[in-house]
Amino acid sequence: MKMIKTFLAGFFIGVANVIPGVSGGTMAVVFGVYEMMVEVLSLDFKNIKKYILPLFILFIGIVVGILGFAQVMGFLLENYNDITYTVFLGIIVGSFPLIAKLSHIREKNLINLTGFVVTAILVTLMIVFQDRSLGDIDVTILTPAKILGLLIASSLSTITMIIPGVSGSMLLVMIGYYSAIFSYIIRGLVFPHLIIVLIGMVLGLILGSKIMSLFLKKHSKFIYHVILGLIVGSSWSIIPNFSQPFIQFVGFLGSAAFIYFMNKK
Repeated sequence: MKMIKTFLAGFFIGVANVIPGVSGGTMAVVFGVYEMMVEVLSLDFKNIKKYILPLFILFIGIVVGILGFAQVMGFLLENYNDITYTVFLGIIVGSFPLIAKLSHIREKNLINLTGFVVTAILVTLMIVFQDRSLGDIDVTILTPAKILGLLIASSLSTITMIIPGVSGSMLLVMIGYYSAIFSYIIRGLVFPHLIIVLIGMVLGLILGSKIMSLFLKKHSKFIYHVILGLIVGSSWSIIPNFSQPFIQFVGFLGSAAFIYFMNKK
């Protein structure tokens, strides 16, 4: 059961990373593999040895999620957008009890609660007032400025993958690099562009994991309050239209219950 849960965690992390508005980091928290992922990616070699089997299964799940299901997810978002986002919303809501438990929210610490409230409000305001009018960046012909831009954009997208509630794909949409990186470079396997993007992603993963590992060790409760605020605030970006209320209600309840019971100990 534990290995199945780890595979599902990787699968949903992979799927989430190609959907603007959905956070791969959130999926890692939802399935209880977040701290393991952060410790391993921060190059803590003791933990790499300790988690070698679950890490391998997690990696397989991520690859299957990104490569094997990306086309299916594209079809679902194109033809069943509202239902698909409703299911993801249910997955996130079903994880709230677990995250609240990790944050020790019942202790009612004023500083921690302030972190939760401020984060939730700031992320909500960012979503409400974000400007998505910026055009797509053309990276067909590489220049020093565009190489630097690709490195920074791909690094930022993977740093945000380590932060639950923040969508790396949505960030790329907002700064104009989503089509360039996902549609043109990754799906088209364009070289040497792909090498630049991969270098940026690796740098972002290591840097983001180092930072989060440090904070989790020293301020675990506060960080989980902030994570809960990020998830609550960012959930507004995937609230769908209720075009098929009954089916969506069933999908929401089913996915929320599934995650809740998966995480219940």
